[in-house]
Amino acid sequence: MALPWTNYCSATGRPHPAHYQRCPTCQAVNPLPKQTTHVDLTASPEPQPVQSGLYIQTTSSSSIGPRTAVFGRENVRQNAFLRKKTSKDPASMKTIIHFYLYKVQEGKSEDDIPVITCTLLEQVQTYIDNYVLHNLDDFLRDELLSSMTGCTYVRSFDDQFRLSTGIVQKQPVFLSPTARGNVKVLDFLKKWFSYSHGSYQIYVIIQRRTVPSSTTDKAEETKVKEEKKIKREIIEKEESVVQEGSAVREDQDDLDALDAEIEALDASLKHQLSQSPSPPHHTRKRYVTGEDDKNRAAGYGPSGL
Repeated sequence: MALPWTNYCSATGRPHPAHYQRCPTCQAVNPLPKQTTHVDLTASPEPQPVQSGLYIQTTSSSSIGPRTAVFGRENVRQNAFLRKKTSKDPASMKTIIHFYLYKVQEGKSEDDIPVITCTLLEQVQTYIDNYVLHNLDDFLRDELLSSMTGCTYVRSFDDQFRLSTGIVQKQPVFLSPTARGNVKVLDFLKKWFSYSHGSYQIYVIIQRRTVPSSTTDKAEETKVKEEKKIKREIIEKEESVVQEGSAVREDQDDLDALDAEIEALDASLKHQLSQSPSPPHHTRKRYVTGEDDKNRAAGYGPSGL
């Protein structure tokens, strides 16, 4: 007679396996044996569908086990974060730097309107690396001002260098004081500067302010006087050269006239001599040695006559 099925074997005291139909020791019969399926370990597993969403594990009161609840087909927030994480920022950005000289000349009195001029000095196309920008002054000095080539700008002691987002009616629109560093260069350019023709447009303003003073006026007056003195000396020198040239020409003319008079006088004298009769010719009287001379000469020896 078969014993009733229990969780433990009455002979060995060990738990009965769930798949046993009859225990070999105590001969107990399992009334509801669990069917097991044969699993082929050599077969490749079937591909599981990939779900792109936020899954939350929920539990149920039934004995079926945990189930998976899917909220939406796609979690937009998570996918945007993944796209931002996988996207790569460019290593460098193409920029065009516009250098302007902004001159503000104050009047001599408070009622005078200052004279303002904004002149374009140079446009430079360059590439800027996308690094973390800590200080705007360093960025302006090291990255932008170092890109200037041989333009006609001569730096003054009081010149100030500022950034501008553009030029409106020949007036610069200076960068807002709220601009700060500690950001990537790309984010800084996107926030404050315009992007056109495939490059960012950066404006560097060289601000120069001049105030008239008594010292400056005296220096200008001295300079004007020196320039007038130099011009006067040049004019006097040119006039003296002209006068010397005219005097030389007058002396040469006098010499030419004197030569002409001498030639005319010589010609007239020659003509007169040719027309006058020839003068009588005088013959020299031949000296004849007399006897007295011979006797006197003989007294001097044989060297005489």
